[in-house]
Amino acid sequence: MPLSVALILLFGITGRSSEAVRIKHRAAADPPTVTAAPPAVTPLPAQVGPAPVSVERAASNAALELAGSGDGSEIRWLSDWGLWGNHDAPPGARVNWGSPYWWQSALDLRALIRYLTITHDPNPVYQQIIDGTFQKNIRRPDTPVPINFGNKFMDDTAWWGLAWVEAARYELSVRGDRTRAARFLRVAEWTANYIWKQPRPCHQAGIEWETGFPADTITNAEFIALAGELASFLEQPGPFQDRAAAGIWTTRGWQILWWLRHVNLANIHTGHVYDSYNSACRIIGGSLVYTEGEMADALVQLGLATGQRSYFVEARRFIDYAFKPKSRMIYDGVLQQPCEAEAQRCLNLPSVNDSTVYKGLFVDAVADWQAATGSHAYDDFLRRQAQAVIEHAASNGQQLTQCQSPHDCQLTMYWARPIPPAASTLPVGPGSQESGLSALSAALSTGSAFTG
Repeated sequence: MPLSVALILLFGITGRSSEAVRIKHRAAADPPTVTAAPPAVTPLPAQVGPAPVSVERAASNAALELAGSGDGSEIRWLSDWGLWGNHDAPPGARVNWGSPYWWQSALDLRALIRYLTITHDPNPVYQQIIDGTFQKNIRRPDTPVPINFGNKFMDDTAWWGLAWVEAARYELSVRGDRTRAARFLRVAEWTANYIWKQPRPCHQAGIEWETGFPADTITNAEFIALAGELASFLEQPGPFQDRAAAGIWTTRGWQILWWLRHVNLANIHTGHVYDSYNSACRIIGGSLVYTEGEMADALVQLGLATGQRSYFVEARRFIDYAFKPKSRMIYDGVLQQPCEAEAQRCLNLPSVNDSTVYKGLFVDAVADWQAATGSHAYDDFLRRQAQAVIEHAASNGQQLTQCQSPHDCQLTMYWARPIPPAASTLPVGPGSQESGLSALSAALSTGSAFTG
């Protein structure tokens, strides 16, 4: 049965499991005391038109649309490639490796798997996508991505590593499939080793962004998160327990964190990050939504791997930095790229397609922090993001809707303001879809499926 047909049948005859919503990590013992609450958020004003659906239903519809609901939208997974987003290449043509869609496909897969883990959904239709992505891309001879999802961009490779360790966890904890879990875990470990063994630029310990280029914050934060997740996975009792290997990954993650702190790319005390080094090995660029989020998640994962509560305290500083007015990352309680408030709405950026994923990575980090600490400090914030996605970002590809069906749950990158795709030259795409799905999944992780 073709995948798109299977998804139509899935949407038509099944609903989400009634089992309680699950979260990725168990709460750590003796969680840190939450001493200050984030700024309070208030509900968005009611919108004219159809009533918003529940977050649970919206998340289901968003996941189905990302998978491919049969409507042929620009968001769907492409079985020919086992990837998302290569719509400028006809079937049989060479994949457009110059587009953002290679690395964004890793985030699309990761967002989908996180949703399946939270909802404890073992549906084989989604398994086809996980397997298809793996099988069609594990080896790409005569391309810039020849084996095991590694290429010359260390940040690309790390995103794939994070996706496959997420897949290994899902296969083991939700589907009980040790064979697939082992397969995906091996690739996640390979990517981490591949990154670790690359030359270090600027005579520093930091990891390069691209082969022969200086280091940047996001790549190093990704590596810390990946090392932490591998350590936690290998530390747990079960078929994959390997405490010696877990210790190696914990040490490597700590070494990169030490370097980020030592060179002041990440200020642990203020929660502020800089973007990268330039060719002269000097720090340039300010913080971005995703660098703040990924740095927070790196600390969360290292905290889970080591059991040290102090990492959770430090992680919260990077989350809370986004709430500071000077960051311009929050508008009326909703995440935004600062450029969204400007006349061009970010469309003047040279890498605007990259920025469609930034907010999703931030809400992932917040959800992971809450799961790790057992705190509910950000419940209102996470619910507000989901509400904003449903009421401001859901569309049918042209006009804003309310996520009533998969086709009506194509998600734009703008959450804080109702900007329909027709009013922007930036269409909905796999990046904006996975980011919106991440917001919906994060709200589900609070244990509350609400209607707005």
